[in-house]
Amino acid sequence: MKHVSLKYFLAALVVMLFPLVAGAIDFQQDGIAYRALTDSTVAVTTSNNVNYSGDVVIPATVTNDGVTYVVTKINSYAFSKRTSLNSVTIPPTIQKMELNAFDECPNMTAVYISDLVAWMNIDFAYSGNPLSYAHHLYLDGVEVQDLVIPDSVTTIKPYIFHGCTGFRSLFIPSFVTDISYSAFYMCGGLTSIQVEEGNTVFDSRDNCNAVIKKRSNELWIGCENTVIPSSVNTIGYCAFSGRTGITSMELHSGIHSIGNMAFEGCTGLTEINIPYNATYIGSAAFRGCTGLTQMDTRNVYTIGSCAFMECSNLSQVFISHNIKRLENAVFKDCTSLLEIEIPDRVETIINSCFHSCSSLRSVKFGNSLKEIDGSAFAHCSSLTSVVLPPSLEQLDQCAFAYCTSLEELQINGKSLAIDCYVVEGCDKLTELFIPACVKQIEPLAFVKAPNLVSITVDPGNAVYDSRDSCNAIIETATNTLIEGFSVSVIPSSVTAIGICAYWYVKGVSELALPESIKSIGSSAFEYSDITKLYLPNIETLDDWAFSYCKKLTELYLGKNISSVGQYPLLDCSSLKSLTCMAPVPPVLTTDLTNVSNLYYSATLKVPETAVEAYKNADHWKKFRNIVGVPDAIAGDIDGNGVLSIGDVTGIIDALLRGDVNNPAADLNGDGRVSIQDVTMLIDILLNN
Repeated sequence: MKHVSLKYFLAALVVMLFPLVAGAIDFQQDGIAYRALTDSTVAVTTSNNVNYSGDVVIPATVTNDGVTYVVTKINSYAFSKRTSLNSVTIPPTIQKMELNAFDECPNMTAVYISDLVAWMNIDFAYSGNPLSYAHHLYLDGVEVQDLVIPDSVTTIKPYIFHGCTGFRSLFIPSFVTDISYSAFYMCGGLTSIQVEEGNTVFDSRDNCNAVIKKRSNELWIGCENTVIPSSVNTIGYCAFSGRTGITSMELHSGIHSIGNMAFEGCTGLTEINIPYNATYIGSAAFRGCTGLTQMDTRNVYTIGSCAFMECSNLSQVFISHNIKRLENAVFKDCTSLLEIEIPDRVETIINSCFHSCSSLRSVKFGNSLKEIDGSAFAHCSSLTSVVLPPSLEQLDQCAFAYCTSLEELQINGKSLAIDCYVVEGCDKLTELFIPACVKQIEPLAFVKAPNLVSITVDPGNAVYDSRDSCNAIIETATNTLIEGFSVSVIPSSVTAIGICAYWYVKGVSELALPESIKSIGSSAFEYSDITKLYLPNIETLDDWAFSYCKKLTELYLGKNISSVGQYPLLDCSSLKSLTCMAPVPPVLTTDLTNVSNLYYSATLKVPETAVEAYKNADHWKKFRNIVGVPDAIAGDIDGNGVLSIGDVTGIIDALLRGDVNNPAADLNGDGRVSIQDVTMLIDILLNN
């Protein structure tokens, strides 16, 4: 099972806490919150006490307690998720707008400035630019539609005009020597682009209506009316991103590379060819091109992550036979894709590659495929049958999760390792056959496939078995049941229930565990609907073994129990009776449960000779009702200290399971449980 590393946890923690840190304020004035940066400068920040709405005007300076500050920055999340914000006026003193400063402000319509040069000197982080939501820039009250870069500007910074769809034309003067690839990201309204003659870095050769890098012949910025010159060999990053007016594009044979996000968000694009000589399609190159219906990647060697993500009308794709690795989310959310053939050279399908391709009905895998990564085909709700290739070595977590129409998963492979949750939510999957090639099955591999009724392991498998037609998966060498299901009948040869073996399994309220069980693994029954368990020979109970078993009412632990992990009864709010027959209280490092009322409502039953020991033992002593019971009563199968019809049922169940060595059920003392013991118990009940 894969675990999230510490560095990713810490990174996530920083993201969660950052708005709180950024939201600290020093003073508030005229409806705007400020945070001091130096003795003379402040940043606009967020605050729960400030409602940024309507038309917000940020001043160039602000005075507080007799001190005048220059407003130089807008902090991260300062205006984030302000749905009532309509416009913002940015003063020329602002030098920086941080990450997500204006994220999710869907009703903004205008950004007002008084100095274009000052605006172009701002350092913008991603989603820091209000234009990405407002889309329209006003200079001295007049909307900028024909953008002429001022002569004093030599560098056009990242995200400087991100999302400004109000521009119609763009003029780049000769002094500009550097343009960030994201400077005009999603500027969808551009129809005319011109670079001034004499520019040493860029040109608009052949009246192409584009910006081209002279040295590399890379098309850097394009528009709706661009005609690509024959000298161009590369379509640059974000070159046509968001140009919704483009309906078709002819890429000539000299083009060998299509950069990241080159055509992202070109929703009007219905037709484009990939040149024969093109070898590279970058990440998100055609993401969100909802008009595309088919794509032939021809001789391409590399397709970047998310390249065709959200192309919702793409129904037919031909993947180049030169591809060895299909990257992350390449075809994610291509909801019209009907079938796919993975070429023979492909060795790896990276996570979420075909995630949520809800119309995908057929997948044919090539004969070199070694790994299907996490969630690669998750939520492909039209898939009914999948045949894995014999070359497969790794089937990763959630690979086919929530393929709700999947009826058949034919597992093949080469020393195959199967990760967790691979068929979670596959409600129509009823059978599983584990072939001999499977060498590793992680905990939770087949969890939450609620209708599995037949689970069989190939007798030739050297690692796992399903002995006695048990409808479960058992690790042969250790006699540990690693995957249990509602239909499983646990053989008496099993000595351990593995980690998460019955995690979230429903329909096991009457599950009978053989008395051979000595160990219950971590989270073994977590979230299951088990109601009663009798474990007379249990030795080890690991962390969270029965956590969140909200229907568990009775649990019996025999005299051999010596090790109890953390919170084994976490949130077991229905527990009424806990029996622990260990003569010495097992050492607990945590409470048994987090349900404080349980210590009052449940009865702890312990050996008569050990009552005082439990009353004085850490954590055990929290039980208010600790009672002593005899070490054993002949016929008391459920271990509750009294004989009842439930014990008769228990002996019969033991006989049906073949569990004939239970000493508590051996009433006549012949060393073997038989129908005579059932008769004796009935006689005892009738005579009492």
